[in-house]
Amino acid sequence: MQENLSEAAEKLASRLVRQWGEELRRSIGEELQPVLEAEITRAGHEAAFVIASDLIRLLQAANQVEILSVLLQTTQPFAARAGLLILRGGFFMGWQSRGMRDASAFTRISIPANDRVIERLGKERQPLRLQAAELGDVFASAAPAGPGDVYLFPLLIRDRLAGVVYADGGLTDSVVQVEVVQAMSLIACVAVETASLRKPAVSGALQPGTSPEPV
Repeated sequence: MQENLSEAAEKLASRLVRQWGEELRRSIGEELQPVLEAEITRAGHEAAFVIASDLIRLLQAANQVEILSVLLQTTQPFAARAGLLILRGGFFMGWQSRGMRDASAFTRISIPANDRVIERLGKERQPLRLQAAELGDVFASAAPAGPGDVYLFPLLIRDRLAGVVYADGGLTDSVVQVEVVQAMSLIACVAVETASLRKPAVSGALQPGTSPEPV
């Protein structure tokens, strides 16, 4: 059975997290090619080209803050609303968002690291599909509940939950392309890990217990 995009990306992440540069990009081309070919069949050449280009953009980002910005940019076409929370001082804090009614409200979000949903995400290490009510009121000001499900994607850095990608279909309940967002999140983690090996971490880099400053 053909692997889906997220499964292929996860295998790639586990094997290449200690590599970077041309070898990493070449491996991505080799290993995701069958998946991208399947995407071409399903959604057409244009959609598959966008996905492949986005993955390369993540790997070529110059530093960790840029990686996170690119992650949000590449996620939004596949989810009406998307946001990134970063672990800081025992809380997952809103960093940046796309498509939210009030972007500044998202940056005021603060969720304890011992929150039930956050702990579940860190334990299961897979995207969570939730009803908005399961998140309580924490996202209400930035992302008023829509009719569809909410998805949380883990960002694992050095095997620890260091960030969370929030995605939903907005008030119109458009489709969230979960497999694509998961693949983007996994590759972003690879890019962060390899960026820290290529050069000293920039101020505010994404690491367990720290957070980048908004850009």
